Amino acid sequence: MRKFLGKRIACVMLAVMLLCVPVSATAKGAQKYKFTRVDTDYALSWGSYFNSGMHLVHKSFGDNYYVTKEGKLVKPHPNLLYRSYSDGLTPIYDKNNGLGYVDTNGKVVIPMSLPAVTNEEGEVIYVGYFVDGYALVYKGTGYDGNPYQQELWYTIDKTGKKVDVELSTDTLAILDLGYPHNSVWETVHVNGEDVNVFFNEGLALAGTNQGAEIWVIEKLDHTAPIPEKPVQLYTNLSSLNLTSWQMWDNGTTLNYKITNNTDKVDRGAYAIVICGPGYDSTKTVGTEDYISSRFANSDYYPIEGHIFEYTAQPKETLRNYISSQIGGEVGVSEEDMGKGEIKYIIIKLKSEEEKAQLQAEFDSLGLGLLNWFSREENTVLQNWLRENFGLTKGANNYEKFN
Repeated sequence: MRKFLGKRIACVMLAVMLLCVPVSATAKGAQKYKFTRVDTDYALSWGSYFNSGMHLVHKSFGDNYYVTKEGKLVKPHPNLLYRSYSDGLTPIYDKNNGLGYVDTNGKVVIPMSLPAVTNEEGEVIYVGYFVDGYALVYKGTGYDGNPYQQELWYTIDKTGKKVDVELSTDTLAILDLGYPHNSVWETVHVNGEDVNVFFNEGLALAGTNQGAEIWVIEKLDHTAPIPEKPVQLYTNLSSLNLTSWQMWDNGTTLNYKITNNTDKVDRGAYAIVICGPGYDSTKTVGTEDYISSRFANSDYYPIEGHIFEYTAQPKETLRNYISSQIGGEVGVSEEDMGKGEIKYIIIKLKSEEEKAQLQAEFDSLGLGLLNWFSREENTVLQNWLRENFGLTKGANNYEKFN
């Protein structure tokens, strides 16, 4: 479950830096920083920092602009909030419509329709910042002065779609000021003075002469970090039932149905490993030794592996099939599925990451259409599944991983 952390990053006003041309930042004179003078009478905004190449400045609350990396003053949208950019987006707000987001060019990416936490004056006091493609959004009720309650928020992606993701500590969408990646305080030696500045994305903003002059400071040796990708979780609210086998001219199909009994849209994924009765492939097919080598009923001898995703609407039942080269249990009723020689390993996958992991394992074992395994290969797969998915015995010839 997500854990909401409050992280306030105070960007201290930088008060001492003399008027000068770009100067050396090292004792030997090698150029480490680039300085660009900003032609403006706007002031540095407390708690702001460079993000997406933009830094917030202001004259008064609500009178906001942004300074670009090139030192230009821009106002992308008339409904800007007093907030920094994060992940290429910044919030906009209209009390009659709600909260939305625009990109660095002012294009509305998410319309002003989302609820927001406001004070008695109607000012937005908490807003979700985008971090690696995700942000937190207020559900619209329940705020009692403490914003760090999990039940108050849900997660959206950069299209405004509600999603279920697992965010690590380093990629949490913070409610206050966002979370700058790879940020650092650094002492910059400028014209004989050491000045502390807050760098993010290799950029910092500094005020001089009691804020009368503003400078963009760029680290010339900055390398952008690679952001961590959050794990995309499946909701997995629906149940899977194997219903029948059907014979066709070019093979057979294993038919199944997915039932969503909830009032929510469900997205999930399953893997099905179809297993035969088990013969030792080192024996000659058809011989007595081969026939007697059949596995005990408690064992599984994988032949085919299939992975599929689904999206089920509320109260919807989906019917589909898996193409197979196995004869299967053609003519067997749904109630008797799994009671014959064919066995099934059914895996409910938790995330796209887990799906990719299992697909890679299937590929490495050659577990595609109609591939027979030796006892040793079967043991390798069984042990890997038990270790990674937690094996639990099911009814009849089913074995399920939840």
